[in-house]
Amino acid sequence: MSIVSLTFSGSCNFSARVGDNVYYASTPSTTGGFNTVDVSGEASIVLFGTIDNIDYQTPSAGFTIDVDKNANAANPTSGDFIFFSKDNEINITSLKGYYGSITLKNNAVNKAELFAVTCGVVESSQ
Repeated sequence: MSIVSLTFSGSCNFSARVGDNVYYASTPSTTGGFNTVDVSGEASIVLFGTIDNIDYQTPSAGFTIDVDKNANAANPTSGDFIFFSKDNEINITSLKGYYGSITLKNNAVNKAELFAVTCGVVESSQ
């Protein structure tokens, strides 16, 4: 595998971590004011590789993600929709313990509404 650097403007999703899977989908289109991708065929979503490094810069300067690229994956092109997922072999359980804390942040400039928040918790010991 080889390392490929992907550079983005804006700020990085704070939950992206080294080891997460990186995918891309080609030919996004605009429907109803939203960017959409037809994912009816599996070939439209490509597993590009795993995150090797994230270079967080200032939000005005953007950020760079180094991806350990899969050998058979083509490089994404400008305009492709790039997203990540957690490795489900590692992240397969709910929270465990007696105490939990969450902080929700909205860095959008427009008003946003939160309709629901849920959490599955399993007591880890008696």
